[in-house]
Amino acid sequence: MLFSLPASGLPDDVYDSMLVNLTLSFVQELYKVGARKIGVFSAPPVGCLPVQRTLQGGLLRMCAQNQNQQAQIFNNMLKGQLPILASNLPQSRIAFVDFYNPLIIIINNPQQYGLEVTNKGCCGIGLIEFSYTCNQLVGTCPDDSKYLFFDSGHLSELGCYIFANLTLPGLVENLF
Repeated sequence: MLFSLPASGLPDDVYDSMLVNLTLSFVQELYKVGARKIGVFSAPPVGCLPVQRTLQGGLLRMCAQNQNQQAQIFNNMLKGQLPILASNLPQSRIAFVDFYNPLIIIINNPQQYGLEVTNKGCCGIGLIEFSYTCNQLVGTCPDDSKYLFFDSGHLSELGCYIFANLTLPGLVENLF
C-alpha cells in the first residue's frame, strides 16, 4: 500500500487522507457484501523493508525514517477513523491490526525470535528483488529460517509465523 510515498505529487497529509478514505471505502464495501468481523491491517514500517533500505537508507542501509513517519501518520489516522466507521455499521466488529509495531520489535530484536537477518531478504542478493525475480537463476539463501524477509518486501514463512503469533491473540480478542 505505501511502497512509494507519495509519488502522487500531493502533500503528505492529503495523500495519507486519501489512503485512509480508500481503506474505509473498502471496509464499507466488505460490509455491504455481508462481512461483519473485519480486521484492517496498518501499514508496516515501510522504511525498514529491504527494498527501501537499499533505495533510501544510505551506505549503511538504515531504515528510511521519513517513510516510517508517513506510515505512522497513516496508521494513526486509520486507527482513529475505524471506530467511527464501526459505529455507523450495525453489528460490525472492526479491528485495527497493528503491523507496524510488532514488525519493528522483530527487526530490533531478531535473536529473541530465532532470526539472524532482518535488513535484507533471502532471495537473490536480498536487496531489491520481488516475486518473479526470485527464481532459479537468481537463487535464494541456503536457510530462509534465518531471515525475517523472503524477498525485499515480503516476510518469510518464519517471519509470518512470528508476526501471527504476536498479533493473533489481540485480533481474536477484538473481533470475537
